[in-house]
Amino acid sequence: MTRISGKFRITAVFAAVCIIVSLFAVPAGAEADISATRHSVVCLEIGVENDTGDWFGLSSGSGFFIGDPKKNPEYLITNHHVIQQYIDGGKGERVPIAVDDEGNVTQPRDGIMGRMRIKVFFDSTTFIQASLVDSDNVKDVAILRLDEPTSLRAAIPLESPDDSIAGKSVYAVGYPDIAQNAFYNPTSALGEKDSTITKGAVSRLTNVRGSGVKVVQTDTNIAAGNSGGPLINDNGDVVGVCCGFVTFWNAQGVATDVFYAINVVEAMSLLDRNSISYTTGPVSEGIPMWVWLAGGGGLLLIIVIIIIIAAVSAGNRKKRAAQAAAAAAMAPPMQAPGMMPNGMPMQPMGQPMQQPVNMMPAGGQPHLQPGDSGYRIECLAGALAGQRIMVKMSGSAIFGRNSASCNVVLPETTPGVSSRHCEVWLENGLLYIRDLGSSHGTFLQPGIRINPNQPTPLKEGTIFWLGTEDQKFIITMKR
Repeated sequence: MTRISGKFRITAVFAAVCIIVSLFAVPAGAEADISATRHSVVCLEIGVENDTGDWFGLSSGSGFFIGDPKKNPEYLITNHHVIQQYIDGGKGERVPIAVDDEGNVTQPRDGIMGRMRIKVFFDSTTFIQASLVDSDNVKDVAILRLDEPTSLRAAIPLESPDDSIAGKSVYAVGYPDIAQNAFYNPTSALGEKDSTITKGAVSRLTNVRGSGVKVVQTDTNIAAGNSGGPLINDNGDVVGVCCGFVTFWNAQGVATDVFYAINVVEAMSLLDRNSISYTTGPVSEGIPMWVWLAGGGGLLLIIVIIIIIAAVSAGNRKKRAAQAAAAAAMAPPMQAPGMMPNGMPMQPMGQPMQQPVNMMPAGGQPHLQPGDSGYRIECLAGALAGQRIMVKMSGSAIFGRNSASCNVVLPETTPGVSSRHCEVWLENGLLYIRDLGSSHGTFLQPGIRINPNQPTPLKEGTIFWLGTEDQKFIITMKR
């Protein structure tokens, strides 16, 4: 019978304890696989379907599913401004409708009827229609519901951030327009792996002056199309709903983009108001009790097994040593690393060179008429809702109630809009907006009032409003 030494017994017990710890211990602050969060994010398209079956896509954005991660989800979160046209167009009711060449929803000339639709895309050809459950224009949050639960995506947890998140990493996940453009002609555009992940850090948690809406300020690049998508922390939980950015210029003419997401607590309050359940994170706060109980019995079993293995190992040690000695006596002399048996150096195997990616445009820009800059000012809400205003290469688009001095004229009774309110123009290839001393101000999303008579730069995706959010516009490009 082989005798087991005290040394082997101690080693076995120590090894067993280490195995138990490594199997069941969950390190604090362990980071999640951020790429896995794509399985909760989708691309939304808002458009018009007329009675003849024609589809006119008007705008797009992102959204993410909430609920029980173990069940097929049916509810999702996005921005209010992403589905603004759906609301203005009748929320899916059958109405007289027509779309002009610029994508404007107009009064019909031929009596065609149609409905506004929200399509939730899972890939380029698979989608489910959604309806609006509730939205908050001030908080810029909306809840949508699919016609039926889906197995194509999963719910993601929500986590209320506190001030300790400042300086920590966050990730914007969504479908920005820049990733879907025609320049690189992607083979697919709306699938799970087509969503982009952009990393940044939280600058601070703050509130919008006046409305008190809680927002997350970040340096994470949030582009047009990211709107409505999640801002995710290292735990893989949603801490914000991406909404937009503001560009500031210093005295030297250097631009700085400041990006914002709506604090997820604003979405939580809207969900609570509608009695819609959701999961909060972090998902795991420690080791469940059943793991500890199972681990106690498992520890004893593993100790016994390791002691047996150690005994067998000790009994066979001499036999293995003898076999190794015999093999060494018969083996040829060892060669130095990297040498051939004749002493000549071994040449490394060649690696095929990677071919450069063709970054030339695969498609072209939309055809522009002379004097057309390509920029459009699209009205999301208000007296001009649905209209798209061309920004010309020269001259300004002047907003106001005075038809004699403005070329973008709002009704005389429009509240919050001055006679000459603001102007938008192109200069040296850059787009600017300037408040013309209006009484109630001009604001950039998420509610920053610009200084009167001071040029402020704009970009595609920038949202602004006149006086109140009832008169809201977004910068887009010609389709």
